[in-house]
Amino acid sequence: MADVEAARAEGREEGRRHAGAEATAALDAIGAALADRVADRARDLGEAERGATRLVRDVLARLVPSVRRAGIERVADLVRDALPLAIGSPHLRIALAGAAADRHGSALAELAETIDPTITVDVIVDPGLAAGAARVEWRGGHAEMDPAQALERLGAALDHALFGEEADADGRGDEGRP
Repeated sequence: MADVEAARAEGREEGRRHAGAEATAALDAIGAALADRVADRARDLGEAERGATRLVRDVLARLVPSVRRAGIERVADLVRDALPLAIGSPHLRIALAGAAADRHGSALAELAETIDPTITVDVIVDPGLAAGAARVEWRGGHAEMDPAQALERLGAALDHALFGEEADADGRGDEGRP
């Protein structure tokens, strides 16, 4: 009888070991499946983020020409915004890129002189300004706008947000980026 009891105990112990091994294998399989799903989700999320960033950058790139076309209205707004800051300054200088000074200079000067008849206005060509950019200067201050540069800064901010310090460290801009 003692042999029967010993055999039963040994059978139970064998069953426990077998059940434990099966449970461990099942938990390992579940863990591996969950890890695969998490990795898939992370990859999908990364692809979605990169896709969204590409979309925003593409939209911004398409906006640059329309921003430049609307540039003279933006420059007029810059002049309007600068005049209250230039109070007491007898002179206002408006710097524009290239042919924009010839095309729009007299209208901008007239606008400034209409708003403040006491101010004299010079419109100059500044070869250092990019197309669509402008600078308004007065005694003691200035205001400027450069839509392309603003879009570049926004693109760099998007790169930094998406790629973190990797975007800052490699200095490659979009090269090698999806």
